[in-house]
Amino acid sequence: MRHSLLALMLSLPAMVPAAHADAGADIDKANRDWSTGMTQADPARMAAAYAADAVFCDAKGACTTGHDAIEKLMAGRFEHGPARSAEAYSTRRVADGGFVYEWGEAAVVDSAGQAVHGRFFTVWEQTRDGWRIFRNLVLP
Repeated sequence: MRHSLLALMLSLPAMVPAAHADAGADIDKANRDWSTGMTQADPARMAAAYAADAVFCDAKGACTTGHDAIEKLMAGRFEHGPARSAEAYSTRRVADGGFVYEWGEAAVVDSAGQAVHGRFFTVWEQTRDGWRIFRNLVLP
């Protein structure tokens, strides 16, 4: 009995209510766009899902505020060319009012062939234009 209750409790946070079903499509698209943007050196595509007042924080805690500044930050990643491959995907999502919290992982092989893998936590906000990134944290 105790084991099945624990299993149920652990499965609950992964559920996103039907009212937020459209969030999943927007989140999946943004993750695909980030991946494509990395391999095509397209920072506008990578930053498209960020809200105008979004905040992006890297793994060291340095934060960049605002869509345009985040897009410029993304452009700096292509000093040596586009990534050879890139993938970002959700591992868990939780709905909370007008927000969806996403935990995920990303893997990149840069232009020099160096592989990097990391985790992220993203807060998505429901807006008139769909779901937009409100806060994005690269986890250490």
